[in-house]
Amino acid sequence: MQTPLKLGLLADYLEEGWPSMDLFAEMLHAQLQHGGCPSVTSTLIRPPFRRRLSLLPRWGTSRTAFNADRLWNRFLDYPAHLRRIRRQCDWFHLCDHSYAQLLLHLPTHRTGVYCHDLCAFESLLGTSTTRFPLWYKAIMRRIWRGFTRASLVFYVSPSTGRQLRSLHVFPEDRLIHCPPGIAEEFVLEPPHVPLSFSLPFAPGTPYLLHVGSCVTRKRIDVLLDVFAQVRQHRPDVKLLQIGGPFTAAQREQMQRLRLTSAVVQLQNLSRLELAHCYRQASLVLQTSEMEGMGMPVIEALACGALVLATDLPVFHEAAGPALAFSPLADIDHWTETALRLLDSPSSAPPLSVRLSHIHRYRWSTHAATIAQTYQRLAHAT
Repeated sequence: MQTPLKLGLLADYLEEGWPSMDLFAEMLHAQLQHGGCPSVTSTLIRPPFRRRLSLLPRWGTSRTAFNADRLWNRFLDYPAHLRRIRRQCDWFHLCDHSYAQLLLHLPTHRTGVYCHDLCAFESLLGTSTTRFPLWYKAIMRRIWRGFTRASLVFYVSPSTGRQLRSLHVFPEDRLIHCPPGIAEEFVLEPPHVPLSFSLPFAPGTPYLLHVGSCVTRKRIDVLLDVFAQVRQHRPDVKLLQIGGPFTAAQREQMQRLRLTSAVVQLQNLSRLELAHCYRQASLVLQTSEMEGMGMPVIEALACGALVLATDLPVFHEAAGPALAFSPLADIDHWTETALRLLDSPSSAPPLSVRLSHIHRYRWSTHAATIAQTYQRLAHAT
Protein backbone atom coordinates (compact mmCIF):
# COMPACT_ATOMS: atom_id res chain seq x y z
CA MET A 1 0.00 0.00 0.00
CA GLN A 2 1.35 3.40 -0.98
CA THR A 3 2.35 5.72 1.88
CA PRO A 4 0.36 8.98 1.78
CA LEU A 5 2.28 12.12 0.92
CA LYS A 6 2.76 14.35 3.99
CA LEU A 7 1.85 17.92 3.03
CA GLY A 8 2.57 20.81 5.40
CA LEU A 9 0.15 23.72 4.98
CA LEU A 10 1.77 27.02 5.89
CA ALA A 11 -0.95 29.31 7.25
CA ASP A 12 -1.00 33.01 8.15
CA TYR A 13 -0.93 34.18 11.73
CA LEU A 14 -4.54 34.59 12.90
CA GLU A 15 -3.52 37.76 14.74
CA GLU A 16 -2.92 39.52 11.43
CA GLY A 17 -6.64 39.48 10.68
CA TRP A 18 -6.81 38.24 7.06
CA PRO A 19 -9.97 36.08 7.16
CA SER A 20 -9.85 35.18 3.46
CA MET A 21 -6.30 33.81 3.83
CA ASP A 22 -7.31 31.91 6.96
CA LEU A 23 -10.28 30.48 5.06
CA PHE A 24 -8.08 29.03 2.29
CA ALA A 25 -5.80 27.28 4.78
CA GLU A 26 -8.60 25.94 6.96
CA MET A 27 -10.78 24.70 4.10
CA LEU A 28 -7.89 22.93 2.38
CA HIS A 29 -6.81 21.30 5.64
CA ALA A 30 -10.37 20.20 6.43
CA GLN A 31 -10.82 18.59 3.01
CA LEU A 32 -7.51 16.73 3.21
CA GLN A 33 -8.16 15.63 6.80
CA HIS A 34 -11.63 14.29 6.04
CA GLY A 35 -10.32 11.75 3.58
CA GLY A 36 -11.32 13.42 0.34
CA CYS A 37 -7.77 12.84 -0.94
CA PRO A 38 -6.49 9.64 0.73
CA SER A 39 -3.15 9.84 -1.06
CA VAL A 40 -2.23 13.00 0.85
CA THR A 41 -2.29 13.83 4.55
CA SER A 42 -1.92 17.39 5.81
CA THR A 43 -0.53 19.22 8.80
CA LEU A 44 -1.63 22.81 9.42
CA ILE A 45 1.45 24.83 10.36
CA ARG A 46 0.85 28.05 12.26
CA PRO A 47 3.35 28.85 15.02
CA PRO A 48 2.20 30.96 17.98
CA PHE A 49 2.33 34.69 17.40
CA ARG A 50 4.75 36.27 19.87
CA ARG A 51 4.08 39.80 21.04
CA ARG A 52 7.05 41.92 22.02
CA LEU A 53 6.81 45.61 21.21
CA SER A 54 3.01 45.53 21.35
CA LEU A 55 3.25 44.54 25.04
CA LEU A 56 5.13 47.67 26.01
CA PRO A 57 3.29 50.24 28.15
CA ARG A 58 1.63 53.10 26.27
CA TRP A 59 3.56 52.83 22.97
CA GLY A 60 2.68 49.15 22.63
CA THR A 61 -0.94 49.92 21.76
CA SER A 62 0.08 51.73 18.56
CA ARG A 63 -0.30 50.26 15.09
CA THR A 64 3.44 50.75 14.57
CA ALA A 65 4.28 48.48 17.49
CA PHE A 66 1.96 45.75 16.21
CA ASN A 67 3.38 46.02 12.68
CA ALA A 68 6.89 45.69 14.09
CA ASP A 69 5.79 42.51 15.87
CA ARG A 70 4.28 41.26 12.59
CA LEU A 71 7.60 41.66 10.80
CA TRP A 72 9.49 39.99 13.65
CA ASN A 73 7.14 37.00 13.60
CA ARG A 74 7.03 36.69 9.81
CA PHE A 75 10.75 37.04 9.13
CA LEU A 76 12.37 35.58 12.26
CA ASP A 77 10.02 33.44 14.37
CA TYR A 78 8.18 31.62 11.58
CA PRO A 79 11.40 30.69 9.69
CA ALA A 80 12.95 29.44 12.96
CA HIS A 81 9.90 27.23 13.51
CA LEU A 82 10.17 25.84 9.97
CA ARG A 83 13.82 24.96 10.41
CA ARG A 84 12.82 22.81 13.40
CA ILE A 85 9.99 20.92 11.69
CA ARG A 86 10.83 20.88 7.99
CA ARG A 87 11.84 17.20 8.02
CA GLN A 88 8.38 16.22 9.25
CA CYS A 89 6.71 16.82 5.87
CA ASP A 90 7.40 15.64 2.33
CA TRP A 91 6.14 18.85 0.71
CA PHE A 92 5.06 22.29 1.87
CA HIS A 93 2.15 24.31 0.49
CA LEU A 94 2.12 28.03 1.25
CA CYS A 95 -1.50 29.17 1.45
CA ASP A 96 -0.75 32.90 1.10
CA HIS A 97 1.81 34.18 -1.40
CA SER A 98 2.51 37.27 0.72
CA TYR A 99 4.34 34.96 3.17
CA ALA A 100 6.62 33.67 0.42
CA GLN A 101 9.81 34.65 2.28
CA LEU A 102 9.20 31.40 4.20
CA LEU A 103 10.11 29.41 1.09
CA LEU A 104 13.69 30.65 1.44
CA HIS A 105 13.95 28.42 4.52
CA LEU A 106 12.60 25.24 2.91
CA PRO A 107 13.94 22.82 0.28
CA THR A 108 13.19 24.55 -3.04
CA HIS A 109 12.20 21.34 -4.82
CA ARG A 110 9.52 20.54 -2.22
CA THR A 111 7.52 23.76 -2.03
CA GLY A 112 4.46 25.23 -3.68
CA VAL A 113 2.56 28.48 -3.21
CA TYR A 114 -0.99 29.66 -3.77
CA CYS A 115 -1.11 33.00 -5.59
CA HIS A 116 -4.21 35.05 -4.83
CA ASP A 117 -3.07 38.07 -6.86
CA LEU A 118 0.04 40.04 -7.77
CA CYS A 119 -1.02 43.18 -5.89
CA ALA A 120 1.56 42.55 -3.18
CA PHE A 121 4.36 42.87 -5.73
CA GLU A 122 3.21 46.07 -7.47
CA SER A 123 6.12 48.02 -5.95
CA LEU A 124 8.52 45.70 -7.83
CA LEU A 125 6.59 45.12 -11.04
CA GLY A 126 5.94 48.77 -11.87
CA THR A 127 2.16 48.32 -11.89
CA SER A 128 1.46 51.15 -9.44
CA THR A 129 2.01 54.90 -9.47
CA THR A 130 2.39 54.92 -5.67
CA ARG A 131 5.84 55.78 -4.36
CA PHE A 132 6.90 53.09 -1.91
CA PRO A 133 9.58 53.62 0.78
CA LEU A 134 12.88 51.83 0.35
CA TRP A 135 12.37 49.65 3.44
CA TYR A 136 9.08 48.37 2.01
CA LYS A 137 10.68 47.54 -1.33
CA ALA A 138 13.46 45.67 0.47
CA ILE A 139 10.90 43.54 2.31
CA MET A 140 8.94 42.84 -0.86
CA ARG A 141 12.11 41.85 -2.75
CA ARG A 142 12.76 39.18 -0.14
CA ILE A 143 9.18 37.91 -0.39
CA TRP A 144 9.50 37.95 -4.21
CA ARG A 145 12.71 35.90 -4.00
CA GLY A 146 10.89 33.23 -2.04
CA PHE A 147 7.90 33.36 -4.37
CA THR A 148 9.99 32.76 -7.50
CA ARG A 149 11.72 29.76 -5.88
CA ALA A 150 8.49 27.78 -5.57
CA SER A 151 8.34 24.54 -7.54
CA LEU A 152 4.60 24.98 -8.06
CA VAL A 153 2.35 28.03 -8.25
CA PHE A 154 -1.40 27.54 -7.93
CA TYR A 155 -3.37 30.58 -9.06
CA VAL A 156 -6.88 31.74 -8.22
CA SER A 157 -8.25 32.98 -11.57
CA PRO A 158 -7.46 33.05 -15.30
CA SER A 159 -6.60 36.76 -14.99
CA THR A 160 -3.99 36.02 -12.33
CA GLY A 161 -2.68 33.17 -14.48
CA ARG A 162 -2.21 35.50 -17.45
CA GLN A 163 -0.33 37.95 -15.26
CA LEU A 164 1.95 35.20 -13.96
CA ARG A 165 2.70 33.96 -17.47
CA SER A 166 3.52 37.47 -18.65
CA LEU A 167 6.37 37.58 -16.10
CA HIS A 168 8.16 34.60 -17.77
CA VAL A 169 9.41 33.43 -14.37
CA PHE A 170 7.77 30.01 -14.04
CA PRO A 171 7.67 27.12 -16.52
CA GLU A 172 4.20 26.57 -17.96
CA ASP A 173 3.85 23.12 -16.39
CA ARG A 174 4.39 24.57 -12.90
CA LEU A 175 1.42 26.98 -13.11
CA ILE A 176 -1.90 25.42 -12.08
CA HIS A 177 -5.33 27.03 -12.11
CA CYS A 178 -7.04 26.15 -8.84
CA PRO A 179 -10.24 28.12 -8.07
CA PRO A 180 -11.43 28.33 -4.46
CA GLY A 181 -14.64 27.00 -3.00
CA ILE A 182 -17.49 28.58 -1.10
CA ALA A 183 -17.84 27.84 2.61
CA GLU A 184 -21.02 26.06 3.64
CA GLU A 185 -22.24 29.08 5.62
CA PHE A 186 -22.76 31.07 2.43
CA VAL A 187 -26.14 29.76 1.27
CA LEU A 188 -29.46 31.26 0.23
CA GLU A 189 -31.37 29.76 3.16
CA PRO A 190 -29.76 30.29 6.58
CA PRO A 191 -28.91 27.15 8.55
CA HIS A 192 -31.00 26.37 11.64
CA VAL A 193 -28.33 27.62 14.00
CA PRO A 194 -29.01 30.18 16.76
CA LEU A 195 -27.41 33.50 15.81
CA SER A 196 -26.98 36.07 18.56
CA PHE A 197 -25.62 38.59 16.08
CA SER A 198 -27.91 41.43 14.99
CA LEU A 199 -27.40 44.10 12.34
CA PRO A 200 -26.36 47.55 13.57
CA PHE A 201 -29.45 49.14 11.97
CA ALA A 202 -33.12 49.27 12.81
CA PRO A 203 -34.99 46.28 11.32
CA GLY A 204 -35.91 46.86 7.70
CA THR A 205 -33.28 49.57 7.10
CA PRO A 206 -31.94 49.28 3.53
CA TYR A 207 -28.15 49.18 3.35
CA LEU A 208 -25.30 48.90 0.90
CA LEU A 209 -22.60 46.40 1.82
CA HIS A 210 -18.88 46.35 1.10
CA VAL A 211 -16.72 43.43 2.27
CA GLY A 212 -12.94 43.61 2.22
CA SER A 213 -9.98 45.57 3.48
CA CYS A 214 -9.63 49.32 3.05
CA VAL A 215 -6.34 49.29 1.16
CA THR A 216 -5.94 51.65 -1.80
CA ARG A 217 -6.84 49.16 -4.55
CA LYS A 218 -10.28 48.56 -2.99
CA ARG A 219 -11.17 52.16 -3.94
CA ILE A 220 -13.04 53.01 -0.77
CA ASP A 221 -12.95 56.61 -2.03
CA VAL A 222 -15.24 55.54 -4.89
CA LEU A 223 -17.47 53.60 -2.49
CA LEU A 224 -17.94 56.67 -0.29
CA ASP A 225 -18.55 59.04 -3.21
CA VAL A 226 -21.16 56.70 -4.64
CA PHE A 227 -22.82 56.28 -1.27
CA ALA A 228 -22.96 60.05 -0.80
CA GLN A 229 -24.75 60.47 -4.14
CA VAL A 230 -27.13 57.58 -3.43
CA ARG A 231 -28.03 59.23 -0.12
CA GLN A 232 -29.09 62.39 -1.94
CA HIS A 233 -31.89 60.33 -3.52
CA ARG A 234 -32.36 57.73 -0.79
CA PRO A 235 -31.53 59.31 2.60
CA ASP A 236 -32.80 56.18 4.37
CA VAL A 237 -29.98 54.00 2.97
CA LYS A 238 -26.99 53.11 5.20
CA LEU A 239 -23.54 51.72 4.39
CA LEU A 240 -22.10 48.68 6.14
CA GLN A 241 -18.37 48.05 5.62
CA ILE A 242 -16.97 44.75 6.87
CA GLY A 243 -13.20 44.38 7.03
CA GLY A 244 -11.54 47.74 7.53
CA PRO A 245 -10.20 49.62 9.37
CA PHE A 246 -10.71 52.92 7.57
CA THR A 247 -7.63 55.03 6.90
CA ALA A 248 -7.32 58.61 8.14
CA ALA A 249 -8.00 59.87 4.59
CA GLN A 250 -11.14 57.75 4.33
CA ARG A 251 -12.43 59.01 7.68
CA GLU A 252 -11.78 62.59 6.55
CA GLN A 253 -13.70 61.91 3.33
CA MET A 254 -16.66 60.61 5.33
CA GLN A 255 -16.65 63.74 7.46
CA ARG A 256 -16.42 65.99 4.41
CA LEU A 257 -19.34 64.18 2.76
CA ARG A 258 -21.28 64.16 6.05
CA LEU A 259 -21.58 60.41 6.05
CA THR A 260 -20.15 59.53 9.44
CA SER A 261 -23.50 58.79 11.08
CA ALA A 262 -24.66 56.73 8.09
CA VAL A 263 -21.64 54.39 7.91
CA VAL A 264 -21.04 51.41 10.19
CA GLN A 265 -17.89 49.31 10.12
CA LEU A 266 -17.67 45.81 11.59
CA GLN A 267 -14.67 43.51 11.96
CA ASN A 268 -13.95 39.95 13.03
CA LEU A 269 -17.34 38.52 12.07
CA SER A 270 -17.86 34.79 11.88
CA ARG A 271 -18.80 33.30 8.53
CA LEU A 272 -22.36 32.78 9.77
CA GLU A 273 -22.58 36.45 10.70
CA LEU A 274 -21.07 37.58 7.41
CA ALA A 275 -23.51 35.39 5.47
CA HIS A 276 -26.38 37.00 7.39
CA CYS A 277 -25.12 40.44 6.32
CA TYR A 278 -24.99 39.33 2.67
CA ARG A 279 -28.54 37.98 2.79
CA GLN A 280 -29.97 41.12 4.36
CA ALA A 281 -28.10 43.65 2.17
CA SER A 282 -30.05 45.66 -0.39
CA LEU A 283 -26.98 45.73 -2.64
CA VAL A 284 -23.36 44.57 -2.41
CA LEU A 285 -20.75 46.91 -3.94
CA GLN A 286 -17.26 45.85 -5.01
CA THR A 287 -15.49 49.02 -6.19
CA SER A 288 -11.96 47.57 -6.52
CA GLU A 289 -9.57 48.62 -9.25
CA MET A 290 -7.57 45.38 -8.96
CA GLU A 291 -8.40 41.90 -7.65
CA GLY A 292 -7.08 38.39 -7.92
CA MET A 293 -10.62 37.07 -7.99
CA GLY A 294 -12.90 38.73 -5.44
CA MET A 295 -14.17 36.18 -2.91
CA PRO A 296 -16.90 38.52 -1.59
CA VAL A 297 -18.50 38.48 -5.04
CA ILE A 298 -19.10 34.72 -5.12
CA GLU A 299 -19.95 34.58 -1.41
CA ALA A 300 -22.59 37.28 -1.91
CA LEU A 301 -24.07 35.50 -4.92
CA ALA A 302 -24.25 32.24 -2.98
CA CYS A 303 -26.36 34.08 -0.40
CA GLY A 304 -28.66 35.40 -3.14
CA ALA A 305 -27.45 39.01 -2.92
CA LEU A 306 -27.47 41.57 -5.72
CA VAL A 307 -23.90 42.56 -6.62
CA LEU A 308 -22.63 45.65 -8.45
CA ALA A 309 -18.93 45.38 -9.30
CA THR A 310 -16.23 47.21 -11.20
CA ASP A 311 -16.12 46.25 -14.85
CA LEU A 312 -12.92 44.20 -14.54
CA PRO A 313 -12.02 41.01 -16.45
CA VAL A 314 -11.54 39.13 -13.19
CA PHE A 315 -15.14 39.79 -12.09
CA HIS A 316 -16.45 38.72 -15.50
CA GLU A 317 -14.47 35.48 -15.12
CA ALA A 318 -15.78 34.92 -11.60
CA ALA A 319 -19.48 35.35 -12.33
CA GLY A 320 -20.07 37.42 -15.49
CA PRO A 321 -23.84 37.30 -16.22
CA ALA A 322 -24.68 37.10 -12.52
CA LEU A 323 -23.35 40.60 -11.80
CA ALA A 324 -24.18 44.19 -12.62
CA PHE A 325 -21.17 46.26 -13.70
CA SER A 326 -20.01 49.86 -13.65
CA PRO A 327 -16.82 51.35 -15.12
CA LEU A 328 -13.94 51.93 -12.73
CA ALA A 329 -14.43 55.13 -10.70
CA ASP A 330 -17.31 56.42 -12.88
CA ILE A 331 -19.25 57.82 -9.93
CA ASP A 332 -22.29 58.87 -11.93
CA HIS A 333 -22.64 55.46 -13.57
CA TRP A 334 -22.21 53.68 -10.24
CA THR A 335 -24.82 55.92 -8.63
CA GLU A 336 -27.32 55.53 -11.46
CA THR A 337 -26.93 51.74 -11.48
CA ALA A 338 -27.09 51.43 -7.70
CA LEU A 339 -30.29 53.50 -7.55
CA ARG A 340 -31.86 51.43 -10.33
CA LEU A 341 -31.08 48.20 -8.48
CA LEU A 342 -32.34 49.61 -5.19
CA ASP A 343 -35.57 50.88 -6.70
CA SER A 344 -36.12 47.90 -8.99
CA PRO A 345 -34.34 44.72 -7.80
CA SER A 346 -36.05 42.80 -10.62
CA SER A 347 -33.80 44.66 -13.09
CA ALA A 348 -30.81 42.72 -11.72
CA PRO A 349 -29.78 39.32 -13.10
CA PRO A 350 -32.40 36.77 -11.95
CA LEU A 351 -31.75 34.76 -8.81
CA SER A 352 -31.48 31.56 -10.87
CA VAL A 353 -28.62 33.11 -12.87
CA ARG A 354 -26.88 34.39 -9.75
CA LEU A 355 -26.99 30.97 -8.10
CA SER A 356 -26.01 29.07 -11.24
CA HIS A 357 -22.56 30.65 -11.27
CA ILE A 358 -21.49 29.50 -7.83
CA HIS A 359 -21.73 25.72 -8.25
CA ARG A 360 -18.29 25.46 -9.88
CA TYR A 361 -16.62 26.74 -6.71
CA ARG A 362 -16.07 23.74 -4.44
CA TRP A 363 -13.43 23.27 -1.78
CA SER A 364 -13.37 19.54 -2.50
CA THR A 365 -12.26 20.28 -6.09
CA HIS A 366 -9.75 22.84 -4.83
CA ALA A 367 -8.19 20.29 -2.45
CA ALA A 368 -8.18 17.50 -5.03
CA THR A 369 -6.34 19.68 -7.56
CA ILE A 370 -3.66 20.59 -5.03
CA ALA A 371 -3.27 17.04 -3.67
CA GLN A 372 -3.08 15.39 -7.09
CA THR A 373 -0.56 17.94 -8.36
CA TYR A 374 1.81 17.44 -5.44
CA GLN A 375 1.48 13.68 -5.66
CA ARG A 376 2.17 13.71 -9.41
CA LEU A 377 5.26 15.90 -9.02
CA ALA A 378 6.51 13.82 -6.08
CA HIS A 379 6.35 10.68 -8.23
CA ALA A 380 8.18 12.42 -11.07
CA THR A 381 11.13 13.51 -8.90
